[in-house]
Amino acid sequence: MKFYGTIALALFVVGCDGSNSVPKLFNAAPTISGSIESIRVGEQLNFIPQSSDADGDTLEFSISGQAEWMIFDPQTGSITGAPSVSDEGSVSPIRLSVPDGTLTSSIDFDLTVTKPIFFLEFQISTLDKFRDLDLEINSCFMTSIDAECAIDDQIVTIDDNGLFKIPLGIKSGSNFELSVDRDAGRQDCELALEEGTVGFSDQIIEIDCQPDASAPLFSLDKMHKIRLTMHQDEWQRFVLDTERADYRNGSATGPISLWMSWTHSEIYRQVDFE
Repeated sequence: MKFYGTIALALFVVGCDGSNSVPKLFNAAPTISGSIESIRVGEQLNFIPQSSDADGDTLEFSISGQAEWMIFDPQTGSITGAPSVSDEGSVSPIRLSVPDGTLTSSIDFDLTVTKPIFFLEFQISTLDKFRDLDLEINSCFMTSIDAECAIDDQIVTIDDNGLFKIPLGIKSGSNFELSVDRDAGRQDCELALEEGTVGFSDQIIEIDCQPDASAPLFSLDKMHKIRLTMHQDEWQRFVLDTERADYRNGSATGPISLWMSWTHSEIYRQVDFE
């Protein structure tokens, strides 16, 4: 009699200490990603690459192209530190490598030290819908192509809630003064900070807008009763002005000629509003 079947074999490797282990048949290379292109003079750098190893191998990083002001941590691959004025314009060709004992992966990027130009940002969440406000900013403004900053007044308009960044930068160490040049309609707005000094980081300043005394008159969730009052002699002047303007019901157009053409007439008279 013949027998056909399948025999399953289980293989175990027994270590010297009696434990079972499975030999690694395939090793995946570790992964590493991330980069940073620029850092401003005096700004604190805190760069940490993203890395992982599918096999769970212990990773230790190495670096080349490290500038003197940089502090490198081989356990995490992080680069920290703050460049000084003497480092402005320098470019560091960074290579971060991470081996797993067999295979190595790496990333390359150039890190440039730029001028100490920082920005004011404004955070607002209470601006009335369909309104805007104007901010006046006095400081020493500067761009990347300027040799020195220039003291000036800038007016910026904020027309929506959110985080708003002014377009011009300010040189670190410069003083600034802020004021609300024009409140939003039917609102009074206040700045959390009206003056200060720009340091070595961008600064966020809160703006709070609250309804003013006139806001209830324009509420959209209620009916309003309005009365217009005009004296009799003022009404007669209004009628006379209407006749002189050749304004007729259904037609707001006067005679058309080479020298005169209009599509409507405008008449202004005093009316008391209650």
